[in-house]
Amino acid sequence: MDEDLGIAWINYYPDLTELNAYGDAITETPSGDILLYFIEGKPTLNEPWLNSEGWVRVVKTDAAGNLLFNKIIPDTFSQTRGFGDLVRTEDGNYLLSTMVKGYYHHDIFGTYTINSILHKIDEDANPIWSRTINYCKFGRQGPVLAPLAGGGGTIMWERDTFISDPTIAPSFPEMHRFDENGHILWHHEWNDFVIRYVYRTITAANGDVLGLGSFKNYGKRKTWMFRIRPDGELLWERHYSDSIQRPWAPGLEMLDMCEMADGRLAATGIVFDSDSLGGINVNVGLLVLDSLGCLEPDCAGLTHYITGAFEPITQPLALPQLICSPNPASNLISVKLPTTLAHGFQAQTLRCYDIQGSEIAEIPWGNTEIEQQIEVQNWPPGAYYLIFWSGKSPLFSSKIIVQH
Repeated sequence: MDEDLGIAWINYYPDLTELNAYGDAITETPSGDILLYFIEGKPTLNEPWLNSEGWVRVVKTDAAGNLLFNKIIPDTFSQTRGFGDLVRTEDGNYLLSTMVKGYYHHDIFGTYTINSILHKIDEDANPIWSRTINYCKFGRQGPVLAPLAGGGGTIMWERDTFISDPTIAPSFPEMHRFDENGHILWHHEWNDFVIRYVYRTITAANGDVLGLGSFKNYGKRKTWMFRIRPDGELLWERHYSDSIQRPWAPGLEMLDMCEMADGRLAATGIVFDSDSLGGINVNVGLLVLDSLGCLEPDCAGLTHYITGAFEPITQPLALPQLICSPNPASNLISVKLPTTLAHGFQAQTLRCYDIQGSEIAEIPWGNTEIEQQIEVQNWPPGAYYLIFWSGKSPLFSSKIIVQH
């Protein structure tokens, strides 16, 4: 894609494999080439969409998508499952993480079946080293990476409690810090008895590692974020819960994050009323925090509840325009729909926002109404945005000026 998210090209590579292939991670080289890591495997007899065996394959293309090479990254496990990361290191090589299926017997807990392994490869996908990181019973999430200074990094995965049902089985994430040769320098464990996942780790501008995931207890799913130094000191961690008009088991689950140029943190994901039935009233959410993970300056405590209203849209949408006259107005303004709406059961409202994005009025709109007179004599002079909603969908918008 180009910088405006327009499609620059689409290429297919049908001759790479006749087996199942599932893409896992992609990254760009300094020269503009593209490295793509995917899992290739033999389909099972009864469920051909699943793999009975599998292995890592790395494909390299140029910036136009022309295939340069494809290579298998070898390992000694019977089945490679993927669900990992591919990141560039400071020394010009690449770290690749994956889940594999193997066996390791523990005298108390029995047989582990899932392992996490880490490969280091050069830009031509030649293996430099491979390391087994740790084991767990069921492997409900993939291992995530963050590169650090000197060619090493961190890998984060889980230990679990050997209960097969992932909706009730607590999981214990671990972060392992390794050097440029894959030797473990330290590891940090989260051992509270909850269901906890990590979705993303990134390297901050100052070299810290930022992590993002979810934390679930008592039926409520929260976003979990933390910051840890390269020496293993946990600087802070926070939980964020959405309590806005959500009477059941609210969920705030951010799935990806970045650090902005001014040091603030941004995360995006989903917000929903309850996950007991797979998610009710699901919306996209955006969470912006300061460098300490605070919604408000100098925050304290672990769990932070979002109790205010969602910030409304502060710019007019690219929607058909409402017909407003007179504009500018001082006392009354006529607002007319540009087209007739089909009758339905959706509640229709006209919402009015000031230039700061604060909602100053919400006006019910009957299903058969085409036009309404809006009183603006008590509104402070200035610009306002009008957005007409049908249910949860914005249909029309306009900008008006109030003068006295």
